[in-house]
Amino acid sequence: MKNLIHWFFSITFIAAGIASLFKVNILSGVFLILAGIVINPIFINRVKRRTEINAKDNGLAVKVIPNALYWVASLIFMMIGAKSDPDFGKKKEIAVKTENIIQKEAEIPADLSYDIIEEVPNGTIKSNLRIRIGRKASIEELTAIANKLRNERTQYDRLWIFYLLPNMNNPTDVWAISHFTPKLDVEILGTTNEEAKKMNELTENIDGGKIISKWVEETKVRVNLVYYEKNGKFFMKVIYKDGSSSSEEVIGKQQNQSLRLNIPANSHGEYYVINKKKELDFYNKENTKFATAKIIK
Repeated sequence: MKNLIHWFFSITFIAAGIASLFKVNILSGVFLILAGIVINPIFINRVKRRTEINAKDNGLAVKVIPNALYWVASLIFMMIGAKSDPDFGKKKEIAVKTENIIQKEAEIPADLSYDIIEEVPNGTIKSNLRIRIGRKASIEELTAIANKLRNERTQYDRLWIFYLLPNMNNPTDVWAISHFTPKLDVEILGTTNEEAKKMNELTENIDGGKIISKWVEETKVRVNLVYYEKNGKFFMKVIYKDGSSSSEEVIGKQQNQSLRLNIPANSHGEYYVINKKKELDFYNKENTKFATAKIIK
């Protein structure tokens, strides 16, 4: 029975050591293998025989090393090996963090409403949710909504949540995401209230030009735009969420009830169209519309 126990732990430690070597955790692998060798019955018996032979050759009494010392040595090697593994304890830590996120009590502000537009489950592997929120939210507020939805859908390994603002109606529009994969990742893809405020301030600054129209696009390119005239020429100023901006000359061409704005400096062949609703459409060189900016009044 004792030998079986020795064999079991010996094989377990050696296998763990080999696995560590495959992960290139050399130090961890070496010490785990040593831990397995020290309590291996073959090793113990050889040590005992060598001790007996040396004792007889030198006319000394045979002193047998207690089995407990082999176990102590093995445990020491095992602990050194485990601590030498950079991944030791990380999996458990991640699991605990994920569990805490799921179980955390959701605290959603009273003025932040949300509705589930669409839910597409895929067995127990994953479910996709499209949520319309009543206003722009902070990372903390999105986290609260995500936790509540996750608590109600614990049967899925992964939960992907896409957020839309009230004015977003296109199926591909997304303002923010909060995905459990299974760890929670929250990201605002569009502009926050603070970023939008700064962008709106920059929209008014056109260095002496005359503003003709202003737009905002929050789903694809996520910019503010200003169409203005200066010194007899027309320009389009593009303001980005990081506060940077660029201005390019545009040349207008009337077509039906719309005004096409070509960009001579654009090497990609892209252009704008002010449609009959006074919105600004973005087109690529294949004449395909890929975004529409709403007018700022």
